[in-house]
Amino acid sequence: MEQVTDEIVALITKQMQDHGLIVWYDSEQVYDEVVDQVRLPETTVLRYHGSFLELRHRLEPFLEFVDDEGRFHVDSETPPRVLIYVPLARGMTQHALIEAEAAGVVMEPGGSPWQRNTRLKLLAERVFKRIAPDRAGAIAAEVEAGRRTLAELDWLDGGVTAVPGILAGGVAAGIKPSGNKDLALIYSSTPARVAAVFTSNQVKGAPVLVSMEHARGGQAQAIVASSGCSNVCTGERGIRDAREMTKLVGELLRIPATHVLVASTGIIGVPLPMDKIRARVRELARRFHPDVSGGNNAQMCAVLSAYERIRNRQPAEPCLHSS
Repeated sequence: MEQVTDEIVALITKQMQDHGLIVWYDSEQVYDEVVDQVRLPETTVLRYHGSFLELRHRLEPFLEFVDDEGRFHVDSETPPRVLIYVPLARGMTQHALIEAEAAGVVMEPGGSPWQRNTRLKLLAERVFKRIAPDRAGAIAAEVEAGRRTLAELDWLDGGVTAVPGILAGGVAAGIKPSGNKDLALIYSSTPARVAAVFTSNQVKGAPVLVSMEHARGGQAQAIVASSGCSNVCTGERGIRDAREMTKLVGELLRIPATHVLVASTGIIGVPLPMDKIRARVRELARRFHPDVSGGNNAQMCAVLSAYERIRNRQPAEPCLHSS
């Protein structure tokens, strides 16, 4: 997974090792989260936050390593490593970063040589020519048409949505204090057979009990999963909350609540923040069902590692796992 993200990170890493200073223009605005994944020793990351004056102020201490001809000082034993990320087209900067551009390298969509070209379509095509040559052209066309996000591309190489008819997505609902994505929905466009393995522990959380009950019917069409609160040891309230989650998803996707499985992981003994979940489940459902959203374009993300077990499964008809 994440091979397209790995590709751009590898390009950035190589350019940083070779040049020490990168000005990265992201006019497609697709790499904001990738910047945090570039882990290089002794490297400062400067982001544009709406003001070039403020960015220039933060950049100024590093420009002292640059001579009048726009090169690093030859007597500098340890020139700085700086990554400047600007989610705009280069032409919109009014030359605010011209010294940094001259001292280092510029990476941007359409950049030259190809190692500095960050256009998502080209990255996707290059990656999928290696891992799925027969699909590379079609996937590149979908990216160019705006029908594939970076998150989706990272999951296409064997992820859950590689199974025909399966859609998935995730959002940050505010369950986790970190603000990371913590609510996920996996949806099958047709009823799927259920293959479920549940804990043998005598103490079972509300999501397990509700999912066990629903799985006995032999069919399901959705799994709603949350991270940050396990909904375990929460008594009758926990059961009510787990049932409400399946009911909400069922109503929004126009499927029986009994065809929805539910899973949660995280802190034990704390009730789910249902007000937050109610608000964000609707956003997830909009992505999948025509009656809710007018389309079914899903932005893929992984919230629970448990569902990575589905990654390489390609059955003749959809099959939803629960554990």
